[in-house]
Amino acid sequence: MPPLNETLRKDSPPGYEPVTAPARPPIAALPGLNNNFKNNPCIRTPLPPINAGPDTLRQFNQDGMVPMRRVLPLPVNNGVSGGVTNIYGSSTSSGGGGGSSTTTLTPKTVTARATGLAPGASFRQTVAMSSMSFQLLSAVASSPCEIRMYGTVAAMTNDASRATDAPLAAEVANNLISDVIFDTVPYAWAWQNRIGANQDSPQANNLYVSIKNLSGSTASPSVTITFLPLET
Repeated sequence: MPPLNETLRKDSPPGYEPVTAPARPPIAALPGLNNNFKNNPCIRTPLPPINAGPDTLRQFNQDGMVPMRRVLPLPVNNGVSGGVTNIYGSSTSSGGGGGSSTTTLTPKTVTARATGLAPGASFRQTVAMSSMSFQLLSAVASSPCEIRMYGTVAAMTNDASRATDAPLAAEVANNLISDVIFDTVPYAWAWQNRIGANQDSPQANNLYVSIKNLSGSTASPSVTITFLPLET
C-alpha cells in the first residue's frame, strides 16, 4: 500500500476548482427594535420543550431575509381545570367552576320479526328506537336470515333488489347502516364500530329493517338487536 503522502491529492480533479464561501449576511437589529439586541441569521434558535414539530412549526421571512418569525402550536394543557373522562357505561364531564354532570349510557334492545316467510322472501318493517342515533352492539337471530338496517324508507326500498352477498353500488348514497347474514350457528353478530342514525326530515326515532328468510322452508325469523342510545 502506498504511503499517505502519495495517496492524498494535491490538486483538484479535472473540471473542479475551489470556490470562495459567500459572505455572511449582515447582523441587523430585530424588527421594530432600535437597540443593540442583534440576531444571528446563521444560528438555529434553541427552543424549549414544546409540542412543535416539522409539521406544526411555521416560519415566515421578512424583507427577503432569513426566517424572522415563528408560529408555534399551543402547549399541551396538563392542568386539572377541566376535561372529559369516558368510562365504560357512563360519561362524566367537569369544568373549572367545580360543577359536574354524569350521563348514564344504558344498552337497550329491540326485536325485528317476520311471520310466515317463504324461502328467499323478505319482509320490510319500521322498528321504533329509543333514540335518533345509536351505536350497534350485537344481534342474535332465531333462524338463518339476512337483516339489513337503513336510515330511511327510500334507502330500504331502493336496495330491495340487491341479491344476498352482492356488493353495494359504488358511489351511491344508500343510507345502509349494516347488512348481516346469519347462516352459521350460533346466529349471533357483534359490532365494534358501527353507528347508525335516522335520516328522516324531521329526524325520528325509527330504524328501517329488512329481514330475508335464508332457510330452505317457510320460517318466522326474528332478530334481537342490542344498541347504545346516543341521541334522543
